[in-house]
Order: sequence, then structure tokens, then C-alpha cells
Amino acid sequence: MTDTPLVALVDIERRLSGKVVLNKLSLSIHRGEVIALLGRNGSGKSTLLKVISGLSPIEAGERRSALPYKRIGFAPDRFPKLRFTAEEYLRAMCKIRGMNPAQSEQRVDELLELFRLPSNSGRLRHYSKGMLQKVNLMQALLEEPELLLLDEPLSGLDERTREELTEALAGLKAKGIAIVYSSHELHLAQRIADRTVRLTEGKITIEENEKIAPIRVKTIDFQLEEEAAQQVCNLMTADIRLQRVRAGWRAVVEAGQADAFLLAILNSGGRIHSVADEEGRPGAR
Repeated sequence: MTDTPLVALVDIERRLSGKVVLNKLSLSIHRGEVIALLGRNGSGKSTLLKVISGLSPIEAGERRSALPYKRIGFAPDRFPKLRFTAEEYLRAMCKIRGMNPAQSEQRVDELLELFRLPSNSGRLRHYSKGMLQKVNLMQALLEEPELLLLDEPLSGLDERTREELTEALAGLKAKGIAIVYSSHELHLAQRIADRTVRLTEGKITIEENEKIAPIRVKTIDFQLEEEAAQQVCNLMTADIRLQRVRAGWRAVVEAGQADAFLLAILNSGGRIHSVADEEGRPGAR
């Protein structure tokens, strides 16, 4: 890491609809490091990423950046189901950003290979959430940024896609790209983060410079209709790792969220098959 940060925030204040969302927050991001922004929904994570990127104005404080805008890649938490194919969308984004055609074709091909997305995979409006997230990350990487900002990159994805994206991000880290990502679960933090920052009501309440220690989780096997199972997961304040098993579903849940998750399954008409304790990263088996 160099002494001069890529981006530094000093006593930042940001308000939305009159409410203070970021409250005198200071944070520095250095070349090649990976920072995990942890916190519940509404804690200010998404707003902080937009301020880091320069996309959001601030009411007080100072944002200092050693990077031009095009060297910062940003992947928002939602990506629309457009009528284009992935290649059409990415080429259009290259054109908007002023990349020459030869450079664009090469870069799009590289990213399709990196994220294992077939070139004939149809239109975005027919994509799964995992495939859309891959395209979202690809558009953020088109200009080979030095700083990559990701808003909930693993939220709501299946086990296989989570692993694929985690491997891809670990590869980007190995190339020296700085990454800041938000999450309300610890899986990705434990895999690649050098530093973790926990937000509470727009303030940094905990900052750790070491890897996160293993946490206790519960593995819950249950039976429920697919749509209802996804709805239950989306209602939780922490991410749930969900996968298909022969008897229905298997979810890996942080221990502190397990009781609420079990109650939500039962209230949705589901049936609990088993609950087991584990220690390790969410999803460890």
C-alpha cells in the first residue's frame, strides 16, 4: 500500500430528504486493499459507496481523490433486465465511455471469459439474478479500474454463483485492484477483505485491520415452495445462503438470525427437517 490514498473522506456529512445518512465520517482507501462495509439495511453503506465514487454530493466535509472518474468502477445493488444481450449492452457502454472499437471487443471478450458467461446467453431480460450480477460487475470493470466499488455483490445469489463471483473478485485483488464492497453478511469479508468497517446510523462504529474470526452459524434443512423460500430469505437482515437439497432447501444462517429465520419459515407454511450448529464462515460445510 502507498501512503497516499486513492480516495480519502474527511468528516463527510450526507443528508437525504433532510435525514443525516452519513455523520462526520472519515475513511481512506489505499491501493490494492479490500475493504468490507458491514451493517444492517439503512446504516448508510450504499450512500457511502456513492460518495466514494463521486456520484453523490456531500453537505459537509471533504472528498479527496487521486483517481480520475474512469479509473473507478461502480456496480450498484440492482441491475435492470434490459432488452439487450450482454454483448450489446457492454459494447454500448464501451462506446459511451469513449473506448475504441478494437479495445472494446477485446475487453468484452476478456470479461465474458473471466465471469464464465457464454456469448450466446440471450437477452438480459431473461437472465437470472446471478447472470445479471455478472454483467453488472463486467460493466464496472470495462475500463480496468484501480478502484472497484460493489453494493451487495453476493446478495440473493445461489451457492454456485457466489463461489464463481468470489473467485473472480479474489483474482482482481491479486492483480492489485482496490475493492470496497457493502454487505450485511460475512462470507465475502472472510474470503478476501483486508479490513472491515461496520456502519451504524451513518457512523463507523467498528474498524478492524485483521481478518474476521470464524463465526457461529446454523444449517437449517426445510421444505417450502421456491417463491416463498426466496421471500423469507429476502426479509432477513443478514444474507442467507440457500441451496437445493433432496428434501427441499438447505440454508446456512448466522446463529443470531436462526430463530427469526425458523419462525419466518413456519409462518410461511414451511416444514423444518433439521437444525445443526457449525462454526466457520457462513456456508461452510
